[in-house]
Amino acid sequence: MVMILEGKNKIRDLIDADIDNGQLGTGTTAETEADTGLETAVGATEIAVTTTTASKQLQIDYNLSSTIGNGSTYSEYEFQSTEAAVSYNRITFFGIAKTSSEEFQISTILDIE
Repeated sequence: MVMILEGKNKIRDLIDADIDNGQLGTGTTAETEADTGLETAVGATEIAVTTTTASKQLQIDYNLSSTIGNGSTYSEYEFQSTEAAVSYNRITFFGIAKTSSEEFQISTILDIE
C-alpha cells in the first residue's frame, strides 16, 4: 500500500485545523510517549501559534514576546488544541532563563511521510 499525496495533505490539514496554542513549562523529566502534556506548565506562556503548510508538511511557529513569562527558567514546550484539550507533543531541553530583554521563537516542522 502507498498513501498518496492527497491523503497525506488531508492529514496535514486536519492537524493544522486543530492546533491552536503553544506553551512552555519548567519541568525537567525526559519526555515519553505516555505524557499527557507539560510536566509543569506556565499558564502565562499559553499563546496562539501560527502555521504554514507545504506539500506533506506543516510548520508551527510559537513566539513569546519580551513582556510575557519573565522570571522563569523554561525547559519544556508543547503545541496543543485548546478546544479539545489535546497536547500533540512535548519536548524537553536545557533550561533557558527568560528575562524582559529576550523573546523566544520556536518552530516545529511536521513531515507527513
